[in-house]
Amino acid sequence: MNPRFFPYRTSTAAVLAAVAVWASPAAAQTPAAQTPAGCPVLAAQVVLEPMEAPLRTDTVRSAAQLTAMPGRAPSPLGRQAGRALGLTAAEFAARSRFQMVFQQQPGGPVCGALKTLTISFGYARRTVYIARELPPQSCIYGEVMGHEMEHVAIDDRVLAEFRPRFQQQMEGLVEQLRPVQGRSADQVARAIQRSVESVINRSLDEFGRERDRRQARLDTVEEYTRVSRSCGGELNTYLPVPGARR
Repeated sequence: MNPRFFPYRTSTAAVLAAVAVWASPAAAQTPAAQTPAGCPVLAAQVVLEPMEAPLRTDTVRSAAQLTAMPGRAPSPLGRQAGRALGLTAAEFAARSRFQMVFQQQPGGPVCGALKTLTISFGYARRTVYIARELPPQSCIYGEVMGHEMEHVAIDDRVLAEFRPRFQQQMEGLVEQLRPVQGRSADQVARAIQRSVESVINRSLDEFGRERDRRQARLDTVEEYTRVSRSCGGELNTYLPVPGARR
């Protein structure tokens, strides 16, 4: 018989791409080749910074509340298989800021070129939830926590492996990003921002798919069965099957 209660994982990948623009007006002080249109051409630099949120543990929510949380990955046991004992939620994000060089053409539009693109990439928030019905010193609490910490370790590995790819994708962006002309420096900056956001969002979508694929390998019927039946059936002491006689 399939276990009625089992640990669960959530996949709340709230993707953020907040971009701030810092514009440098000192274009004449920056060495740059000139295009025929008079726009500066720079060898833009990409700086990738880690985003490392501390891991939190939450034991306030009940198993029923954890089961109802949005963003949970589908269970291999089916939607009606039981209630969640634990969840691991991670919000990943990429937040960028950039420097630009602007040049006003006499009687013409404003030219702008990207100088530096700095991106913070990683987990903005990480929480392990354990159902409040499980006493912290109990054996079953330790089993559920151990399962969730495996999810945390998978998150760490996926992020470490994806960082070089993310760096390459951002470097590819700046290599192809040409100077932009517009009526104002603000219009030029917004055009650069849209290009940056587009590539960042595609990269984060790719990262999220890979993360979900890796996490799904752990959440199997066999693993759920192992955890729920561990500790000599102690789980039934704290979360008895509804309707079962005591």
